[in-house]
Amino acid sequence: MENNKLKIAFDARWTVGSYRGMGKFARFFMKASSSPFVGLCSKEVHDDEFPVVFRGPSFFPYWEQKILPDYVEESGVKVLVCPYNTGPIRALKNCQLILVVHDLIFMEPLSVLPPSVSIYQNLGRIYRRWVLPKVLKRADKIVTVSEYTRKKLINSYHIPSENITVLPNTIDKEWFDSEKVDLKNRKKYVLCVAGEAPSKNLARAIEAFSLFSKDNHEQKVILKIAGVAPQYHKKFYKLASAVGVSESVELLERKSNDELKKLYLECRVFFFPSLFEGFGIPLLEAMASGAPVVCSNRTAVPEVAGEAGLLVDPLSISDMAEALSQVMFDDDYSEKLIRAGESQVCLYHPDNVNSKMKSFWKETLL
Repeated sequence: MENNKLKIAFDARWTVGSYRGMGKFARFFMKASSSPFVGLCSKEVHDDEFPVVFRGPSFFPYWEQKILPDYVEESGVKVLVCPYNTGPIRALKNCQLILVVHDLIFMEPLSVLPPSVSIYQNLGRIYRRWVLPKVLKRADKIVTVSEYTRKKLINSYHIPSENITVLPNTIDKEWFDSEKVDLKNRKKYVLCVAGEAPSKNLARAIEAFSLFSKDNHEQKVILKIAGVAPQYHKKFYKLASAVGVSESVELLERKSNDELKKLYLECRVFFFPSLFEGFGIPLLEAMASGAPVVCSNRTAVPEVAGEAGLLVDPLSISDMAEALSQVMFDDDYSEKLIRAGESQVCLYHPDNVNSKMKSFWKETLL
């Protein structure tokens, strides 16, 4: 794409190659635009769906605060989308800045949310805490994925409500088309999709599963955990051993999409005990797969789960254990959750979300 035709650009660093939640949102969001756009990246990559301009160096803060805004101004970009909770601090000349804020987890004090076992995550948290308040003042439009985060932005940073648009996450249509497994044919395991970050509350989840197992010792139920980086498996296995469930906890290696879908389709209970979520994409995957859900009653989780989740206090081991027992062994109640999930997840069907995104772009690119 020639520079003189370059009108919309977006930070594509986490949207090409191997990408996850925020990258998936960015791709879906950008493809809803009817105008040409280009991805800007600090590494040389190729993407089949949109052009990517490479410009280094790759050191993240320097690239975002120096290389990215320089390129935008030199190339005459009219709209810049920053889809990962941060963006350039300096004002951009003749360019509208659209900032996507997925969550404000990193703004929580250490007394509320302790540091991660990941040094990378801790450094990212420090950087975002410094950058976000400044970028919020510069942004022309702010997009967020939940009403919960919208209200947090208004209350914490006094952002005018008219400057914030809620455009939720979605999942691929293939999730909706999967052939569901009847409850009676599902396997006796609890599935938890969570990383090692403290916000995911995985340590308490394992303790809750231990209490559940002791209360139901005649039943052999497994806890399968997907999403923890391999280098942190040892830590959680050690915890599982300490609470007496070392033989009943499985930390899974990285799974393909098909393998992950099978886990959702065959689990007897989906367990989502997060302390903080700006949205919670695994909830959509579980509901679309017909899995009954036990989930946290905090932050954006109740908004996304609706009536499809049995809400629990994520700080209460006994509350979570009791909920696991209820959903695992009460078929009638589980069926009720499954039916509610079928309705709830349709609100986040990609066709519905795409329609909202197209409306946003139509208003933005007048």
